[in-house]
This record gives sequence, structure tokens and C-alpha cells, in this order.
Amino acid sequence: MAVFFLGRPFILGATALAFGALMLSFNLIGEYQALDETTSVADLPTWHSMMKRMGLIPSFNIAHEQVLSWPIFLESQFQILGRMFLPVALSAQVDALLPDDHLGLWAWMDGLLFPFGIAALAICLVWLRFSRQRVLLATLALSGFVWSMPMRHTAAFHDFEGVFYVGVPLTLFALALLHMHRLSSERPMPYVAVVALLVFVFSGWQMNSANEDARAFHAEVMSDFDAIRSGTEGAAVGIMVMGDLTGAIHPSLAYRAKIPIAIGAPFALEYYLSRRAIMPLRWPMVPDSDMEKLDFIVTDWREPATLTPENRRFHLYSRSAFVQSSRPDTLPGDLLARGKFDIYKNAYALIHVKSPCTEADVAAPFAVHLWPVDKADLPEYRRQFGFDNLDFSFGQRGKTLTTRGVRMCVAWTKLPAYRVERVGTGQYDESGSIWWLDVPLAQ
Repeated sequence: MAVFFLGRPFILGATALAFGALMLSFNLIGEYQALDETTSVADLPTWHSMMKRMGLIPSFNIAHEQVLSWPIFLESQFQILGRMFLPVALSAQVDALLPDDHLGLWAWMDGLLFPFGIAALAICLVWLRFSRQRVLLATLALSGFVWSMPMRHTAAFHDFEGVFYVGVPLTLFALALLHMHRLSSERPMPYVAVVALLVFVFSGWQMNSANEDARAFHAEVMSDFDAIRSGTEGAAVGIMVMGDLTGAIHPSLAYRAKIPIAIGAPFALEYYLSRRAIMPLRWPMVPDSDMEKLDFIVTDWREPATLTPENRRFHLYSRSAFVQSSRPDTLPGDLLARGKFDIYKNAYALIHVKSPCTEADVAAPFAVHLWPVDKADLPEYRRQFGFDNLDFSFGQRGKTLTTRGVRMCVAWTKLPAYRVERVGTGQYDESGSIWWLDVPLAQ
């Protein structure tokens, strides 16, 4: 036993764990100091993220139980494993060479990654049995699964976790090179080395290009919030959860405010706006009692009354100016159609309104399908279907209001930047459509 605890593997492993714990503690302490000192450890964004990634938040598990189910999770992981064999991200380059009607073929090719991933792992495991370095190569090939399977709640939502599977292609390529070396002379090896070097250089160039695009975007965000921070120290700032800000507020803040929000990839607004009283607000219907508590409002809507005219993505307003210029709850927009829910549209959003309204009216999910004027405006993965899918549950985008004893239900969906020719919307359950409206949009 003493030999085990004094051995190099144990010492190295313990050192790595201690260093990791030290870095995590440093991160939590820094986050605590950057935020309001009254924030508890359980409310820190990093702590909440840790609990979610370890599957310790039941509400998150229930909301995503389909994605987290083992059959769907394993299918996605083997598809990612297949993608790990591609040394470069070829989709953009191949897409530019194919005709406009290629999307069905491309989706079919993408679907081949799942069986390819299974086959690659099977070949790797069989081939390992005949290798003299089987223990070393098996550790390289299988270590990714040792991480991703227990960390299912992380790997299911982040495809970059697929980097842990890179050991499988590395093992197969290593076995192939060793086999090639045994079967032939050294003559092909320089050519293999040259090709590998060219692929590596191109892959690095491609990755740096993608990183530069991301860097430019985040530089804009930081610049916008530098301007917003100026002059709002100690103020009460309202965050309108909509558009690019959807998911921008960390769940812990939303839970404290008891406001349901759609959790996306969040901006660190509690960091950008630290030392300020932040209140997340649901749009389009914001109670006056909430508005009166605010000094400023931050949103991605741009109005002439903005206090940050140079900003490009996020804008700051005084409460009074914002209320006077752009309250879409007082100006809901044009009535498009009447039905079980009345459908309104303004310059920014499609709005579902029902009054009076009961819990049963909003229990079923809502469908929102948008047919663009030009199909090329759709995200690449939606073009094969011909329409965009913005389905939601009422808890994600809805709000209930009671006016003079009458309960009203309102749900908001921000419209995309591209021109929309037709909207299809309704509700559905396991048996099919409950109601449906097809609404042409005037251009």
C-alpha cells in the first residue's frame, strides 16, 4: 500500500487534482469578489454550471431529458467521433462547391458519421488485440469515453467535448503507420509526413480564421458594455431578455427573480454589470411596478433615445426615455389573425395573445414556422426543410397578466433579420396539431 501511495503515478495524479482544485478555488473567489458580496456560493455562475454539468439540478435534467436519454446521447457522441476523423472542417468548403439543391445529400452524408464512428471504434478495438503497444494505445483510444460517459450532462450539449475522442483516430492512424512501416520500406514515409504537415498547416490556418471572427464579435460586446458601465455605477439596471440577449442572464439570477427564461449560451452580464442591481425583465409585457424600480434599461433594440449611440449590439436607455419611445405592450403591432390565440406582429416580434386565458390554454408547446422569401437566408441545417423552426413552450417566452380580474397570456418570438413570406403557428401535443394558423405576411 505504501508503495502505491509513494509511486510516481499516484503522486502525479494527486498533484494534478490539487492543482485543479486550486484553480477552481481561485476562479470562485475571483467571481465572488467581482459580483455583489451578498451573493452566496450557490448563486455563483461557475458553481451553478458545475452542478448542472454533474446532473445535480433536477429541473434542468427534466427539461432536457430527451437530449440526455442514453440512446440519443450515444448516437450524438458516435457522430461526433466520426467527425473527429476529419482533419479540417470541410463543410464550408464543400458547401461552396455543391449546387443549391445539395442539402438533402449533405444531410445524408452527415448522417453517415454515426455508423462510421461505431465502425471506427470497433476496428480500433479489434486491431489493438494484435498490437504490442495495446495497453498504451487502448488508454489513448478509450480515455475520452471514461470522461464523456460520466459527464453526459456536459457532453450532450457541447460538441467541443468531442476533442476527448481524438484518441480513437490517433490510435487508428498510429496503427496504420506501424503496419505500413512493417509491410514496406521507408520510401512512402516522407510523402506521408509531407501530406500530414500540409493538412496540419491548413487546419491551423482555418482554426485561426474562425477564432478571429469570434474575437471580433466579443470585442464588440466588450466595447458596448464598457460604454454601458460608464455612468451606471450603483444604479438599478433592467435587462430585457430578448433577441441576442436571450439566455444572457445567468440562470441563478433568473431563479432569484422567479422569471422563466430560455437558457442559451450566456454572456456574463453579471460580470459586465457588477456593482449594479440587475433586474431581468420579460418582454413584451413588463409591469409598471417593475419598470418604476429601474434607473436604466439595457437591450439589443436600438431606438433614437439610446444613451450609447456608438454601440453596435447592446444599448443603454434611461427608463423614462425607453418607456416613452418603445413600449410594445402599449403598441402591440398589427393584428395578423384571430384564432385560439390572436397573432400580432410589430417591427421586432411575433406576439401570441389570449384573453381570457387558463393554464390549460398554454400547457401544450407552441409551433412557429417561418418561410423566408429567399430560402438561402435560412440557417444551413434548416434549408432542406424550407422553413425556420422557432417552436417554444410558454414557460420560455410567455407571461401572464391580470387586468381588471381577467387573466391574459402573452408569448413573444423575435423575428429574424431576413424577410419572411409566410408564418405557420399553432399548438401541438402527442396526438398531433391542436390548432393551426397559416398567415401570409405583407412585404
